[in-house]
Amino acid sequence: MRTNKLLTIVGYVCVSIAIAFTTASAEDKFTAPTDEQIAAIVDNPELLEKMIEGATVDNVVDILVRALKQIETSDMTWSARQAKTGELFDAVYRAKGTATTRLIVAEVQKKVNPRLLPVVPIGAGYAPAAPPPISPKYERQ
Repeated sequence: MRTNKLLTIVGYVCVSIAIAFTTASAEDKFTAPTDEQIAAIVDNPELLEKMIEGATVDNVVDILVRALKQIETSDMTWSARQAKTGELFDAVYRAKGTATTRLIVAEVQKKVNPRLLPVVPIGAGYAPAAPPPISPKYERQ
């Protein structure tokens, strides 16, 4: 009986070490992108998929926030900015899947201008965009 408990404890320790090693090695693979790489992501969002391999949720949020700040200060129209933002989130979805992308969207929404965020499809649900700060004027108003 005592031997079984000891073997169980040793097994748990081995599994814990294996998980810790796997997590650490995945994080070691990720290198934060330079400003030039962020600019390349803005120009071609498909590059983002490869760049976020081995990245944690916080790493991806940081990359997206940096890219969205570049998009916000660009001379694109708001609809083009929203389309580019949607392409970035679509690349994250393809690389990370539904559950992780939902976490990333929730964190990014807290850190960027809500006007940048279009309705971003995520699996079966949608992350709604914030309304514009000023409603448009209608005829005879």
